[in-house]
Formats: sequence, structure tokens, C-alpha cells
Amino acid sequence: MRINYAAFLFGLLTILGILQCKNLWCQTGDTVSTIKFPLLHEDFPLYDFAEVRFESDKTEKPPADITKRKFQPAKEIFAKDELHFADSIKSFWIKFKLSNNQSSDTTIAVIFPGAVSKAVLYKSEEESLIQIGKTGFFIAVLARNVPYRWDRIDLPLKAHSKTTYFIQAILYHGISMGKMPVLENFTYAETWAFKWEKEVERPNHVWLHFFTGIFFMFFVFGFIKYLVLGKDKAYVYFSLMGLFNALLTVSMSEYPPLELSSFENVRGKELFDLLGVIGFAMQGLFILEILQLKIKYPRVTKVIQGYFFFWFLVDILRALIFFNANRGYSVLLDSLDFYNASLLLFLFVGWVAYLATIRKGFYRFIFLGALTVSTTFIFIFAIRFFDLHHVLPTWATEELRGGAQHLLQLALFIDMCFYFTGLAYRERQKERQYAELKQKETELEMQALRAQMNPHFIFNSLNSINMFILENNKLQASEYLSKFSRLVRLILQNSQEAFIPLERELEALQLYLELDHCVSTISLNIKFQWTRRSTPRC
Repeated sequence: MRINYAAFLFGLLTILGILQCKNLWCQTGDTVSTIKFPLLHEDFPLYDFAEVRFESDKTEKPPADITKRKFQPAKEIFAKDELHFADSIKSFWIKFKLSNNQSSDTTIAVIFPGAVSKAVLYKSEEESLIQIGKTGFFIAVLARNVPYRWDRIDLPLKAHSKTTYFIQAILYHGISMGKMPVLENFTYAETWAFKWEKEVERPNHVWLHFFTGIFFMFFVFGFIKYLVLGKDKAYVYFSLMGLFNALLTVSMSEYPPLELSSFENVRGKELFDLLGVIGFAMQGLFILEILQLKIKYPRVTKVIQGYFFFWFLVDILRALIFFNANRGYSVLLDSLDFYNASLLLFLFVGWVAYLATIRKGFYRFIFLGALTVSTTFIFIFAIRFFDLHHVLPTWATEELRGGAQHLLQLALFIDMCFYFTGLAYRERQKERQYAELKQKETELEMQALRAQMNPHFIFNSLNSINMFILENNKLQASEYLSKFSRLVRLILQNSQEAFIPLERELEALQLYLELDHCVSTISLNIKFQWTRRSTPRC
């Protein structure tokens, strides 16, 4: 019997291939099946092993019969691992199966590459869904499964378990999902997170916390100055500008987050736009107040104040729409940002041009502050319009909101330093003017005193006293000296008061006449008469 070794070898290889495929059946791209743990790769995509379903319902609550609804393989819906959704799609469901054949419990990480607005991970138990965790760029930090990451949910796996999982991706705010989620080993995910923290988050937090302290210092300075000086609105606006700039940097750092865990759709960082508008409004009101434009141009001042109030209301409305996940109205309001940015830029350029014409005294520092903000605003506008984010450092551009905001914080810091110097210079000018006014007041008082105490009269009076002393006429010398001292006292007393009684003025006049004619041989009889009215004339 002859053996065909070629056929035997082919059959043996075929059997071995079948056995190998049986072991890896779940991890081939030919059919949708169960994913087995441990994973073959550090990043294991769900594209070949997931089923998907689209929902047009706005509610984020999963349907009660979602486990019974029909899902389709992702490979049949999307030609490749790039996801695109119509505007009518409100949520995107992903279904996959995962088994842990190991004898110990473990954890893996579900990663959403690119970005996801909001995603919730469920596991199926007896046709019901149990929530495991949630994440997303627009979800509150305190409500995330992994607080320091907005693209990750940790999935615990029990030993010798096989479970069906569902992912609900809520699509809104212009950020949905660019790719299918991937599975990562927990150790690998934590290593990558540590690298991210070291290279990106830590420098970012140091930067933001530094400016938070500086802005809060400006707030305290302005508030104390307002309490000390009183009724100076420039210090009120300067103080509020520092406060909202401090809150602005806190919202950017998200530590501590400006949010409540019970409001999971209210991410503290999304208050950035609203706080930014209030901060710029306070800066605008500060410039209006310190330039006293309401006196020179009252109508223009009212128009500018109305503009700030209008955009404040628009941003409040946008925040409310944003947190309610209404994409249509949010996009409509976002389209107004270009016009708002243009008007704001035109306003600051106008202020810079106006300040350039009166660049004297403390106005020089106000001019430099407005020039700094305007220049930075133009630079940020150019970065966003021409997509020049690559010119910024890595740690300043990783966030989806754009690293240009870091330049804005630096500009606001320099800007407030100039304003701080300008306010201090203005106070020094006021003190100098007050000292000059006091000196002029003293000079005027001396002139008034000299006008009342004629030098010739004083000379004659002292000579008369000297004559009485030489003649040994003690009685007349004493009487004359007594009247003279009383007259000097009345004049000095009257010079310190804005209004004096008529009786006192007449008494001084009578003493003056008596002293002036005391040494004269001509007799003098003085009599004053006046009538007091019960009601003074207007």
C-alpha cells in the first residue's frame, strides 16, 4: 500500500488549522462572535466583533426592550472603521459579547478613540440592563467612571464569565464618535494615562493654578480698595474682572470642578464661555468707567452696555440649550459667534485707537492693557480661522477646546497687571492733586487772613500799645491790648468757617473801628442797627 505523503501532509495541516481557528474563532474578522480574554493586542477594536443599532429618540434612558431589538454587524453598516451619522440620529447603540476564561477576576478598559460626546456602558442580565459606568467629553467630571479621562470606562470581568454588553453613545454638541471603541488591558491603559498626566495634565494644571492665584489676588485687591475708597466703580469692575478670570481658569483646569455630580450633563468646563463673556464684559465696563465715557458720550456708552448685556443673555441661553443637549438651537447660536467675535474685536480696537489719542498719565497703562488683549484676540482668531494649533506646545493643544485659551489667560494676566499699575498711578495722581489743592487752600486762607488783618493796621496798633507803655498809661495800654487780642481772635476764628453770624462780624467791625480811632483826638460814636427777619429770603 503506497501512501501519498503530500495528501497526508495537506490533511494534517488542514486539521491543525481547523483546531487553531476553533481556538481563535471569536477573534477573526469573518463573523460577529464572542471576544475572549486575555486580548491578543493591547488595542483590540470592536469593529469586527460588534453589532450596531441607531435610535432617533432624544431620551437618554435606554428602551426597555433594547436587548430584544434587532442589531446589525458593524461591518455591514460601515465600510471601514470610520463612523458617520445623520442629524436625525440621536443615539448609537453597540452590542458585543465578552468572556473571561481565566480563573481570577480582572478589569479591562473601554476606550473611545478621537472623541465621544457621552457614552454609557451597560451589561445584560436576564433581559435587563445594568449600568457599569459612563464617560464623555460633555459629561461632568464627578459623574465619569474614570474622572481624569473623558474617553474611558473601566469594565470589571468576573472569572469564568460570559456577558453581553451594550454601549449607548449619545450624539450631540457636534462631537459624536469618529471610530468604534477599542478594548485595552487595564495596565496598558493606566500606563498611558500616567504618561498623559505627566506630559499634558500636570503642566496644564500648574499653568492654570498659577493664574488662578494671581487673578484671585487681583480680586481681593480691588475689593479692599473699593471698601477703603468707596463708591469708585472702577475698583468694583476690576475686582469682578479678577474674580471671573479666576473662575475661568478653575473651569479650564477642572480641579476642583465647578459642577455638581447630580447634574451629569453640566460639565464645569462648559461654563468657560459664559465666564469668559462675563469677564470681558467686566473689562469693558472697567474701561468705560475709567475713561468716564458716560459723561462725554452717554449714548455710545449705553449702546456698549446694551451689547454686553445682550451677549450675556445669549450665552446663558446657549448654556441652557447646551446642557439640554439640543443640537439644533446650539448650532444656531454657535453661528453667531463669528459676529460676536468681530464686534468684540472692533470694540477693543476702537478703545485702543481712542486711548492712543490721550496716552497721558495713567491712561498709558490702560492703553497698554487694551492693546495686549486686542493683539492676543487677533492672534487667537487667526489660530482658529487658519487652524494653526500646531504652532502651540503639545500640553496646550490636547484639549478639544483649543490651547489658544492659554494664550488668552496669559494676555489677561498681563492686561490686569497694566490695569493694576494704571489704578495705582491714578491714585498717586489723585493724592498729588489733593496735596496741591490743600496747598492752594492754605494759600487762599492766608490771603484772606492778610486781607482782614491789614499790615498797616497791625503796625499802628502795636505802635499805639508801645506809646501807652512809654507814657506809663497802664489802663489805656491794657484796654487797647485787650481789644486788639479780642479782634485777632475773632478774625482767626472767622477765617476757619465758611459762614459766620452777623453779630460776630459786627463785633469785629466795631473793635476794628475803636482800635483805629483810639489814639485819634476825634470822638467816634458807633451804632449798628438791623432787623432780623423771621423767614429768610430765597
